[in-house]
Amino acid sequence: MLGFLTPFAAAGIVGVMLNAIAAVHLRNGLWNTSGGVELPLVYAAAAAALGFTEPGTLSLDRLFGFHLAGTAYGAGALVAGLVAALIMLAARRRTPATGQQAQHRPESTRPREKARA
Repeated sequence: MLGFLTPFAAAGIVGVMLNAIAAVHLRNGLWNTSGGVELPLVYAAAAAALGFTEPGTLSLDRLFGFHLAGTAYGAGALVAGLVAALIMLAARRRTPATGQQAQHRPESTRPREKARA
């Protein structure tokens, strides 16, 4: 692991995992065996924990003299991840539940019929 701008990386992972939970896994319950929120929640928690800690002695943060560790940086990573997840969820386009997807596609993305030879 490079250990470069660790709280920002943690915020990105938290945001992606919260988005995955809300968009895909939430309707499947808690446990991962049925595709639930367990695994992405563990990933988000681990990333959040890394946001509160230093990346280590063999990291780019230490090499460049960045001291991005502590409660303020960890809390900032959590808030930034939550905000990013909310923005992505708000921007998501939902596909119609009925079979009307093909009607809304541009011509260039519709499946082509095979030509008869």
